Parts: sequence; C-alpha cells; structure tokens
Amino acid sequence: MQRRVRIFNDIPWRAVLTTNYDLCLKGRTPNCDHIGSVYEAALRAGIPGIGESLTAILPSTPIVKLHGCVEKGNIVFTRSGYRRLLYKDFGYQVFLKSLMASYTMVSLGHSGTDNYINEFRSEALTMFGGKTSTPLGYCVAPVSDGEASFSRDHDGIAFLSWDVDHDGFGVFDQILERLRKATSPHARMYTMLQGRRILLVDSPHSRPKGGWQLIDLAITLFQILPSAIIHLLESSDGLKATVAQAASDVAPYDVILQVFDEYSTHLELEAHRKSALDYDLPFAVIESDSQENQRGITALRGCDRVVCSIADTAEYLFQLFEQNMLLHGFDSSEN
Repeated sequence: MQRRVRIFNDIPWRAVLTTNYDLCLKGRTPNCDHIGSVYEAALRAGIPGIGESLTAILPSTPIVKLHGCVEKGNIVFTRSGYRRLLYKDFGYQVFLKSLMASYTMVSLGHSGTDNYINEFRSEALTMFGGKTSTPLGYCVAPVSDGEASFSRDHDGIAFLSWDVDHDGFGVFDQILERLRKATSPHARMYTMLQGRRILLVDSPHSRPKGGWQLIDLAITLFQILPSAIIHLLESSDGLKATVAQAASDVAPYDVILQVFDEYSTHLELEAHRKSALDYDLPFAVIESDSQENQRGITALRGCDRVVCSIADTAEYLFQLFEQNMLLHGFDSSEN
C-alpha cells in the first residue's frame, strides 16, 4: 500500500476527490471553513510548467473529501446527509459539475454507485450533445467487455480493465505506474537522464541571473537521478580539451551549459561552431548578472538556447533529451 501511495502522489493530479472517510488522504470536506479556496485551486489555478515541476516546491494538490472525514466530521451516509450536501453546502454542485465538464476524471476504485455523481456526469454529457471526442473520464477497474463497451458508448467513461481471475489485482498497480510514467515530469526525467552526460561551465566573473548557482542545478538533477553524470568546470579554460577527452576516452557529452561570461562565451561559441565534431553537441548559454549580459547574448552566434532561471534550464534539458529520444524511436513515458 505504501508503494501505491508513493506512485499516486507522484502523479500530477489537478485535484483529488475521494468519497472515503479514512485518513489515507487528508483534505477538506465541503462543509469545512475555507473550502472555497480549495475549489478555486482545483478549478482556476494555473498548471505549472515542466521546469517548475522539476525544480520548485509546488503547492499541494487540492484534496476534497466529498463525503466527510473521520477527523473533520461532516460524514455523509444518510439521505438527510446527502440532501444537506447537495442543497445546503454552498457551491458544492457548481464545483463538481464544473470540474466534470472541464477536466477528465480518473476513477480509482470508486464503486460508481453514487447516483448524484452519475447524474452530474450525464448532465455534462448531454451538454456536449451526448458524445465527446474523448472520454469524460476513465475508470480503472476489472469489468466485463460488455460493461466496458456500454459505459463507453452511453456514459462517456472508458474503462482500463483486465481479467482479474487471470491476472489478479496487481494489474491495478501496473496501470497506476504507467500513468505515473506518462504524466510525471520527475518520472520522465528520471528515464531521460540515464546515460546522459552533462557539462556545466561556470564563470569566474559572473553568476547565473537571479542568484542561483550551477551546483543548485546539479543537486536538482541528482535528486531526480542520483547516478546522473554531471561535470562542472569552474571556468571555460580547457573546455575544448575537456570535450575532446570525453569523446575520446569515455563518451561524448550530450550538452554544454555555460554561464554567460563577457570575456569568454562568444569565443567558446565561435570555436564550438567551427569545430569539426562528428556528433551533435548542443551548446546553451545561461544568462548571468554580468553588466554585458543583454548586449553580449544578443550578439552571440551558434548558441542553441538561452536560458535564465534554474527552472528554464531544467525544462530545456527535459525538452532536449525528450526530442533526442523521440528521434531515436523511444518514448520517455513508456519506459
């Protein structure tokens, strides 16, 4: 169960709704104070970029315990409780209907017997003309082929199902793991960093713009993959020799990232541009606090990308490695 919870928590859900009363997931109930801020976070908060997801401490996923909680109370299991929930708890219906109409729902282990939830989904399906180009939601549960087909055609729900008698209940965790690998930037970056060789080049005259350091980037990448191969040069002195030695003795670097230095970056880029490498070696420049940063970067030639923050840099690496994998017929979300 602990492994399942870890996998679940690594999936970047927009929001989590649970009808369970237990404390496996902690969140607010519809009758809690300040529930409006949770509804707002679920419906209106922006989606963090890949770089932010890899480097920042993000706000926790909003969790709503629809039918109450053993800790906070407001437990719903009687008809009067359901009536209070639906007709007296301000905004509950609006929240749930808005969520169902705007986002794809994924049901994990839910029985599907809450009639009002099914009615809300039917309203959304009717609003869309009875059919949608993609399912309103997915349900991970072992059901018959007939039930899955009927649900897809008439309820807008696609089942991710399996033969439980043949395969057992372990398939549930396999599906959850595949979902994590397909959606989690951390999980995908973990795959893409394997075997990659990254060369970071610092400057003795300036620091990355915003006050961060290259070691911060290295720590972030090591936290994703402890065995990541990251080398750090304190200056560009000997950069060409370092690149050549790596290609000759071990394996070529996959990317160079250099902090902009008004004295050396343009020279290193020019030498890199004229070098006769028999492999592709992207060279990106990180904006610095140098007074010549803006003017100098504008004049650079041969630079593959200019990045600024640590999040920008992490996202650049993510996109670079993902593109490389796709060019070679691999998909980071399937490994």
